[in-house]
Amino acid sequence: MPVHRAADLFSLFHYWLAGFAVFLIVVGSALPAALPFFLIPDPHRALRVSNALMVAVIFVAGWLYGRHIAMRPWLAGLTLTSIGVVLVAVAIRLGG
Repeated sequence: MPVHRAADLFSLFHYWLAGFAVFLIVVGSALPAALPFFLIPDPHRALRVSNALMVAVIFVAGWLYGRHIAMRPWLAGLTLTSIGVVLVAVAIRLGG
């Protein structure tokens, strides 16, 4: 039977804590994209609402990133939002 030191158990706890944090990040980022499909019966409308929500999330992420790097937050948010809008437009053009 292996003997565990207290430092190993402490390290194991941090691995589990980090894994749980990653789980929360993944679920937190996927939930706004999936939620319209559960609430709106029309799939086409739900897809467009999901696209709009995710573009808004991209703006918030860009705004927070702009504040973090001491850039103008609105400029960073709008830059990332424009990239997101272009990606959504390409996806729609390809049939999505």
